Amino acid sequence: MRANISFSVDVDGIPTELARLIDHESDEINGKCWEVVECLNNSNFTKARELLLEARQTLGNADIRLHEIDQILSGYINIVNDPTEEVTDNPDRPITSAGAKEPTALVADRPDKPTE
Repeated sequence: MRANISFSVDVDGIPTELARLIDHESDEINGKCWEVVECLNNSNFTKARELLLEARQTLGNADIRLHEIDQILSGYINIVNDPTEEVTDNPDRPITSAGAKEPTALVADRPDKPTE
């Protein structure tokens, strides 16, 4: 069974985090393949077949992870290429487009007149 997890990183840290995730997947795949090669070199063909199945499962998991990384990278590219996007460090303040005014509060006794 698979489950989605989420965590936050600074926008500037996204490329580094994606590289770390890809590096991890690469290590997993390479490790399984080397185990198969070692078994083949030692004429342990039955074990090689078992490990080959594990390597294929690892590839399937890596494919899922790489798809997820691609989706994150697509979103990151959109952020980087959108010059009107203003990033904020304050989670209570909504992100607005550059130059756009944030919604203003209404005066209690005159709800039709926004405050400046």
